[in-house]
Amino acid sequence: MTYAFVIVVNAATGLYIAVLGLGGWSFITGLVRVDDPRVDTVDDARVARRTTAAFFTLLALFFAVNWLRQLLSAAIAGVPTELATIDWATNPVWVLDLGFVLPLMAVTAWRLSVRAPGASRLAAPLLVFMALLGATILSMTAWMAAEGQAIDPAMPAIFVAVTIASASLAARALAPWSPRPEAHARPHTIAPS
Repeated sequence: MTYAFVIVVNAATGLYIAVLGLGGWSFITGLVRVDDPRVDTVDDARVARRTTAAFFTLLALFFAVNWLRQLLSAAIAGVPTELATIDWATNPVWVLDLGFVLPLMAVTAWRLSVRAPGASRLAAPLLVFMALLGATILSMTAWMAAEGQAIDPAMPAIFVAVTIASASLAARALAPWSPRPEAHARPHTIAPS
C-alpha cells in the first residue's frame, strides 16, 4: 500500500497497484468463502490460541503506543525530520498500522481468547503477514546499514523477535493436518463364538 500510494511513479508502479489490488481482493473473497466451523475444527489443535492471542495483544499495544507517541510529537513539533528528508507529509506506516493492522490484531486476539468462530482463519494469515513483514523490514535495515545509514539497534532486535515468534506460530498453525487416529478407527467388536 505504501508503494502504491506514496512512491513516485516509476516503472514498477503498475506492479505495486496490481499486488495491492490482487492481495486486497484475494483477502476479501477468501474470508467470505471460508466455512468457520470447518476451519475451526481443523485448526483447533494447531493454533496456539492463548499464545497467539497474547502475542497479538503485545504487538498491537507496543506499536500503537509507539506510533501514537510519534504522532503526538509530530503534532506538537511539526513534521519529523525523517519524513521531511524524504518529502513525506505523513508516515503511511502509522496510517496503515493504526487504521487496519493493529485493530485486526486486537480483534483476532480477542476472538482467539473467547474461542469465537473464525478466529483461526484470521490468526494464521496474520501470523504469516507478520513474519513476512518482519523479514522485509530486517532486509531493508540490512540494506540501509550497508549504505551507511544510521540504524537504531533496538529496531532490528525487535523485528528479529517479531519475525521468529510470528514464523514459529505460523508454522504450527499451518502444519499439515492429519485427522486424529481415533476418528478413523473402527469400533472394536467381539466376534460371536
